[in-house]
Amino acid sequence: MPPRSFCERTFEKCDAWVEAGLEGVIETSTIVVRGFEGKRKAPVAIAFVRLDGTDSAIANYVDGLDFEDYDADMRRIAPGKRLRVKFAEVREGRVTDFSFVCID
Repeated sequence: MPPRSFCERTFEKCDAWVEAGLEGVIETSTIVVRGFEGKRKAPVAIAFVRLDGTDSAIANYVDGLDFEDYDADMRRIAPGKRLRVKFAEVREGRVTDFSFVCID
C-alpha cells in the first residue's frame, strides 16, 4: 500500500511502503441497495478491510454474495470476518483493479 503522508498519531512524515497481505479482517461493511450512475448495479456489498501487515483499512466491493437473503449476506461480511483480495484480469492502476471475496 502507498504510505500515508503523515502519521496520524505523531504527525511525522511517512514515506515508506508497506507490503500488505492478500487477506484481511473486516472493520465495517454494508450492503448498498440503491444504485449510482456509472457504478456497479445495485445491490452491492462494500467493506473496509484491514489487510494483514497494515494498520489501516481500505474500502472496496465484496464479490460472491447472492443477495437473496440480506441478513445472511451481512453475517458473511460482519466485522471480524476475513476476506481475500481478488485482482481483476485486466488492471488499469485504479482501486477497481481489485475487490474482496469471503474466505469462509
